[in-house]
Amino acid sequence: MHLLEHHALTHVDRLKGKFRSFLLASFQNYLANELQRMRSQKRGGKNQFISLAWEEGETRYRLEPADYLTAEKIYEARWAMTLLHHVMEHLHKQYVAQGKGATFAELQVFVRFGEESRVPSYEEVAERMGIGVPAVKTLIHRLRKQYTTILREEVGRTVSDPADIDAEIHSLCDALIAAEGRIAP
Repeated sequence: MHLLEHHALTHVDRLKGKFRSFLLASFQNYLANELQRMRSQKRGGKNQFISLAWEEGETRYRLEPADYLTAEKIYEARWAMTLLHHVMEHLHKQYVAQGKGATFAELQVFVRFGEESRVPSYEEVAERMGIGVPAVKTLIHRLRKQYTTILREEVGRTVSDPADIDAEIHSLCDALIAAEGRIAP
């Protein structure tokens, strides 16, 4: 169990020797550590210090409702929000790499989730960018399409079967709907 828990098998290399030699050395090291741990019991080694970050816990969960949201629903909603945030960061990096950071800054409000900021009209954005409204609509359409593509790629990394991507996206949406915006990002 110790080998599996500590991912020790990832350090196995055929060039360094035989697998049984690795297992023997691992077993000997484990026994030596256990012996050391037993000796330390005499000097208070059985006592573990636990750090309690009360302030962080209180501030994080102070605004969350205590009604029907279970820990599982909160976890799923936080996972969905984390994933969406990661997708936005990835999309931002793509735009910056293409030299379109200013365009992204203007248009990101059209794909952001859960923010209370006012969404400007297409006309306002077109005026700020110095282009026509049809061009703004095209840019927003492309941004949303890239966002969807990146989201599908990220979700695809979390499922074992690519056919499950749509179902996983639907469950993420359900988690966000269940939270009803009551979970702080």
